[in-house]
Amino acid sequence: MTQTIRDDEHQHPDEDALRALAGDASPQFTRMYAAGNPSTPVDVLMRLAEDADHLVRQYAAGNPATPDDVLMRLSEDVYPDVRQGVAENPATPEEVLRRLACDPNHWVRRGVAANSATPVDAIRRLAGDSDHLVRQRVARRAATPIDVIRMLATDPDTQVRMIVAMHSSTPEDIIRQLAGSEDRGTRWAIAERVTPPVSADVLRLLASDAISNVRWAVARNPATPDDVLMRLAEDPDHLVREAVTR
Repeated sequence: MTQTIRDDEHQHPDEDALRALAGDASPQFTRMYAAGNPSTPVDVLMRLAEDADHLVRQYAAGNPATPDDVLMRLSEDVYPDVRQGVAENPATPEEVLRRLACDPNHWVRRGVAANSATPVDAIRRLAGDSDHLVRQRVARRAATPIDVIRMLATDPDTQVRMIVAMHSSTPEDIIRQLAGSEDRGTRWAIAERVTPPVSADVLRLLASDAISNVRWAVARNPATPDDVLMRLAEDPDHLVREAVTR
């Protein structure tokens, strides 16, 4: 790049500097910077939201200072990355997020699934999405409803089930269910769980797992009872035995 933004302007730009950066004759990267800066004046954001460069519009779409009516318009942009910017924006109106939850592009739906502002009804819809990464993002949400967690506990994707196993809100009966899973990754995730702690009887069950990595995780778990640790101290796998002593 032949032109750079001065450090002081980059970190603490005033309104005049932002207007200058957003000028039509400015390089793409400076318009992108202005479009994504929450301090950019609203009238400048509105102009940048109509920029011919879709990457500039994407930055405007992700800016929480962009007005609702502009976000609504950008949510229908022909470029998926612009719609994704709207989908990830915590200031996007709920009705727009509901519509984007049905977007044909999976990156847009992934953005909606990760957005803390997405309403619960849209999250429930996305929990059944055909894209496994959308479902993974739903499972990672701190406020995922319990009924959705129960639904995702039987998801065909191993990573989704592992995320549910580690989720702090997963009910005890689901933890027990997952501890008996045929999938070793899910059982390992239960053994790794720390907050809230896994019950002693579940850890006892996993301490006898046929897979050494699961037993190793039990040996490292701070909630593992002393009698289980004593048994694991004599495990045939040396890594499990070493984990007990750490």
